[in-house]
Amino acid sequence: MESKATEWLPEGFEERMKDSKRGLLVHDWAPPAEILSHKSISAFLSHGGWNSMIESLSHGVPVIGWPMEGEQFYNVMLLEEQIGVCVEVARGKSCEVRHEDIVKKITVVMG
Repeated sequence: MESKATEWLPEGFEERMKDSKRGLLVHDWAPPAEILSHKSISAFLSHGGWNSMIESLSHGVPVIGWPMEGEQFYNVMLLEEQIGVCVEVARGKSCEVRHEDIVKKITVVMG
């Protein structure tokens, strides 16, 4: 069963983002190479798909990994344990992740 990305967001999050003009939510495909090459990007929260990992590596952007399924677990583990350019925040779709957990990983990545 597929889940909608909006199911993962806190209630009212989209409206708050629009009202505050502090961020951008993209519901469709976004050009990853263009985004990752932007000078304001300091880290990338990713599911750990192979293409995402390669694009992040090629642009020198560290990864905060949140693998969901399949090979994503191995990809995140490779980037974290062997290459040292990733920190893992959680594993899987059913796990609970507190905002403090994500803030902690962002702090680690951005030092």
